[in-house]
Amino acid sequence: METITDPPIVEPAVENNPKHEDLRRNAEKWIAENPNNYRLFMAKASSYANHNLRFSAKSLAEAVRLEGLHPGEKTYGDYRINNNFIAYIARRLVEDIPEAARFLHFRKTRW
Repeated sequence: METITDPPIVEPAVENNPKHEDLRRNAEKWIAENPNNYRLFMAKASSYANHNLRFSAKSLAEAVRLEGLHPGEKTYGDYRINNNFIAYIARRLVEDIPEAARFLHFRKTRW
């Protein structure tokens, strides 16, 4: 009797997937081109951490976006943040604000 098994899951190798480095590089570029927005990320993360309030990288991004959304407007203007960058922005944030590390948890990225 033959046993049927699922094929092994093959994770994409980082060196064979340039998208990984592109996202990281583009997130760093976004930080460099948007220092005021990144400072807002840091201020909010620091404030939440100092007040022992739980937060996520996504909630920080939404708070920064809302900061730039003015009543009656439907776009975020200069506060646009690509969702694909949020994980990399959060990793950088933990480097700059170590007290945020106890609130932000990371998985190993596949990209």
